[in-house]
Amino acid sequence: MNKNSWYIVCCIMLGLAILPIMPYGYYMLLRVVIFGVCLWQILTSYNKTSSLPVGLCIIAILYNPILTVSLTRGVWTILNIATLIYFIVNMKTNNKQ
Repeated sequence: MNKNSWYIVCCIMLGLAILPIMPYGYYMLLRVVIFGVCLWQILTSYNKTSSLPVGLCIIAILYNPILTVSLTRGVWTILNIATLIYFIVNMKTNNKQ
């Protein structure tokens, strides 16, 4: 899978996370997937550009499944939407390069 494929998977998962009917286990899976994709992107982009993408670092910290950040459901919904927008913008900029 290429880089955009992983972003599409994350975008679909984040879109579903906005729905209020998802069980708690889905959000744990979401954390693992988002964290893993961000970590992978950070490592691969760091080798190419010698600089860390700050947005991905912040997202990785927020969605870290090991040291979890406890926030209310409303705050997580806003963060999910913001992360979704970030990934969409990141996909579009990657396609232009």
